[in-house]
Amino acid sequence: MKAEVDNGSWLLAKAERHFDGIEPVAPHIAMIKDDISEFAVRYQHFNLALNRLNAILASGGNPDQNYYANVVAFKELIAGELLPNLTEIKIAPAVMSDHRCPETFGAIRRQLISGELKFPAENKDHPGKVASGLLIKGFAIYVQNIHCHSEDPTLVARKFELGIEEILLNDFPGSPLTTDALDWMIEGREDFSRGARTKLNVKSVERVVEKALQTRFGQDEKNRVVAKFKVTPTNKGLSIDPDKVNPEVRHYLFNHSGTFSWEIYRNLKAMGVNAQIHTSASPISKEHPFVVVYKDTNAVVVDLTIGKLVDGHPHTFVGTRKDLFNLLKDPKTKKNQFATDNVEANPRKAFEQYWGYIPNPSPTESS
Repeated sequence: MKAEVDNGSWLLAKAERHFDGIEPVAPHIAMIKDDISEFAVRYQHFNLALNRLNAILASGGNPDQNYYANVVAFKELIAGELLPNLTEIKIAPAVMSDHRCPETFGAIRRQLISGELKFPAENKDHPGKVASGLLIKGFAIYVQNIHCHSEDPTLVARKFELGIEEILLNDFPGSPLTTDALDWMIEGREDFSRGARTKLNVKSVERVVEKALQTRFGQDEKNRVVAKFKVTPTNKGLSIDPDKVNPEVRHYLFNHSGTFSWEIYRNLKAMGVNAQIHTSASPISKEHPFVVVYKDTNAVVVDLTIGKLVDGHPHTFVGTRKDLFNLLKDPKTKKNQFATDNVEANPRKAFEQYWGYIPNPSPTESS
């Protein structure tokens, strides 16, 4: 007999009972129950993240604190004690009858009513985000109840929440659970490890660049080339998402780096973004303007024509210089040999030619 897959329906039933009458949570739970498939993915990914956390808690060593500082801090606070995952809580009556579970739902209910938990009101039109928030922040309250006799239960809960979000960001970046949590993670990025903050800053820049590409790029129609990529109901433009890119861009990658870079630069500056146009400062540089956005302590490269070097990459690149170099040197990255004949043999030299190790701000605008 095929084993039944745990889709989290039992948890939704409990949430429905405990949060009855609370706006906007109760209506969202009802909507999610009507089509549980998206919640089931979030529920399963949360379990995977808990399992990953338990593997770290059980190990003799620690992961890189540049990316998992809060995980390490949580491990130290609870002396490596393992946590039950959601499926284990479901199938263990002793746990379900424990005073900690009703205390958790009661605490969540009180915080929802008082407004201490703000995310439901801030995401009234996004049931998935509300569900993700309840999973992450609700389980943090559960952890606080488990460790109610520790020196600082509130700190334990906070380090769990930040730690599980570090795991989601580093190990499950494509999960809808991670995407849902990005808003409050970006807002509270100073509480994360340095490497995680960098990733969050890149995500933040991705969002503003995508907004500029979708709502501003080519809108004034003064330049006929960029106007071709003005987004309308019938015309695709440029995007960080390859599925949203106008395929015609492939004809413009080699001769219009400056045209595209200056346009997105003007768009970003109009949005109040701290951005500069750069070119390589290397003595062997090639003419290739690109944009650098400064976010906190990070310099984030925005390159709309990276497809001239990387085959099959018509979409806009947004990332750190390290991300960019890693993409270029990755053996799985297919290089565009029409752009340069040395990328495959010497990616470091190609990187220096196009982006330089010390980028040079361009003093004047040009097409």
